[in-house]
This record gives sequence, structure tokens and C-alpha cells, in this order.
Amino acid sequence: MPCSRDYPESLAQSLARQLGPERIHVANVVIDGVVDLPRTREWLHDKPDDFFVNPSAVVDAIWTLCHQDPSAWTSRCRAWCILAHQE
Repeated sequence: MPCSRDYPESLAQSLARQLGPERIHVANVVIDGVVDLPRTREWLHDKPDDFFVNPSAVVDAIWTLCHQDPSAWTSRCRAWCILAHQE
């Protein structure tokens, strides 16, 4: 039986509820785009530069998620939300 698209987020939320009291932060990270790597550039050679997501920006978004104060933990991160505000 195929998994629903909601399954990873539901799993992350369930694990976060179970493991949060042990101070273990669980999150589901969604990257809304194609990460700019040599192989993705090769496969999608006809796409403009702004089609690709900067890998450093993805790392920054995940770094921020990993260093959240426990009182503000979130169980999901959509990388485009954070990337859109970086200039």
C-alpha cells in the first residue's frame, strides 16, 4: 500500500510528542525545489539559475531548526520559508 504524502509529517509529529519530553528534537524538513548540485545542473541544464535552491541556504535552514530553543521547537521546516528571507 503506498504511503500518503502526509505520512512523513505525521510520523515526525508523533515521534516529537513521544521523544520531546526526553529533549530529543524531531522534525520533518521539506525542500521546495531542486538543490543546486553538479548532477542536478547536468540533468536540468536548460533551467535558469533561479530554478535551483542554494545548498548553503538549505544547510542554514536546517542549522536554525537544530538550534531552536526547546520552548519553541517545531516539528516541520519548509526550507523555502527561511530561504525566501535571505538576501
